[in-house]
Amino acid sequence: MILKTTPQNIYKDIGINLPKYPKLLESEKLKVEIKTYKPKRSLNQNALMWAIMEDMAKYYKTTAEEIYKLMLQRYGVHDYLGIPKNTKNLDKILETFSHYEIQESTLENVTRIKVYLGSSTYDTKEMKRLIDGIISECEGKIDIEYYSKELKSLLEE
Repeated sequence: MILKTTPQNIYKDIGINLPKYPKLLESEKLKVEIKTYKPKRSLNQNALMWAIMEDMAKYYKTTAEEIYKLMLQRYGVHDYLGIPKNTKNLDKILETFSHYEIQESTLENVTRIKVYLGSSTYDTKEMKRLIDGIISECEGKIDIEYYSKELKSLLEE
């Protein structure tokens, strides 16, 4: 059961919704996880980002996908993995990530991998940071003025 509620209404909302899930009520124990709600990035934000990156790709004579990878490295959300150096299936592990870089580790016999999360996993705040970074890359080089109305409304989402 996923329940979106406010801290003030959590007890009431659980009480109202729990009976709708009889199998949960039959359980001896339940695991309840409470997280802060982060609104997902919008499809409009995503479309705008890709439109601007298409313009960048034309300017730099490359692909929007290459621009995307570069922008993720500069402004995107990332995480680190530490994998033992003797791991046999490292290539298979890396295949599960579309954007990553292998780095030197301070730990002996460990491969450090910086993994860049795709923008489809971003919340609105993370997406705003990425788009702001992309816009800053355009300043003085690529005219994105015609996006200005859309930019203003989408960056306020």
